[in-house]
Amino acid sequence: MRSGFPAHWGTPDLDALARFDWRNVGVELPYVILVTGRCGSTHLASLLARSGTCGEPLEYFNEIYLPDFPEARAADSLDDYIRRIARSRSSNGRFGLKIDHWRWDALRAMLDAESLFPHDRSAFFLMTRRDMVAQAYSFAAARATQKWHDYGDSPATKRSHVPSDDEMLRELTLIALAETGLSRYVEGTNRPALRLNYEQLLADPAEVLKSIGRALQVDDLSHRAGARSGVRPLEYRRRGKHMTKFRRRFADALAFLEAHREDFPFAEFRAQILEAHGIDVAEWPT
Repeated sequence: MRSGFPAHWGTPDLDALARFDWRNVGVELPYVILVTGRCGSTHLASLLARSGTCGEPLEYFNEIYLPDFPEARAADSLDDYIRRIARSRSSNGRFGLKIDHWRWDALRAMLDAESLFPHDRSAFFLMTRRDMVAQAYSFAAARATQKWHDYGDSPATKRSHVPSDDEMLRELTLIALAETGLSRYVEGTNRPALRLNYEQLLADPAEVLKSIGRALQVDDLSHRAGARSGVRPLEYRRRGKHMTKFRRRFADALAFLEAHREDFPFAEFRAQILEAHGIDVAEWPT
């Protein structure tokens, strides 16, 4: 998305998108999982897909993965792509996708999301993670190693990368910006969205799935999905010790972040970190 749609799609047909009817492609209830990254959404999406009743909620508008979807290669426009993935990736009349703040903003700039996902005929979820330090650590380690998930029953490999203070603070900044952006979207559009988090999902997946099932009007979703998704949390060497030291060194900054989780004053935070630690959090990780 940030680097654009496939060139052969051309300019999106806004009229076609405005007339888009999910029922014409066999979908009674589309849904969107808004995510902040490293928040358990891949684990959740795998559980939902395994249930056979909720479609296959993947990152269909992530420009990194987009070329790998056969539907994207076959489509000749954005509305054609949506039509194709809705047909091929839905089940039980349900079609879902997951998307982060940056790509959701990019998609909304291309189409009328409120018309495509009517408030009364779609479901939304907002997934975060309570422990932002652990979330930032996971982001930094995954970005450095390009290893984002462990799958299947193969032995887990403990990650040895230890993020620097610079990496951690910049990831924390991006997380705070994303969380604020999604919260503002939900509140600004009066969009009903069920809030979920990583810790809930790990502690009581059955209860989380029950609540999602109610929102998607799917009976007994927790039983249908099962307990295992095929996606395992990553393991890290020395993470506990490193995070404890980081929390001590940056206690003031972390307290500031927690106090402003859904209304993050980026400029103020940037100035504080630059003055206190000489780190410019605006130099985004790549």
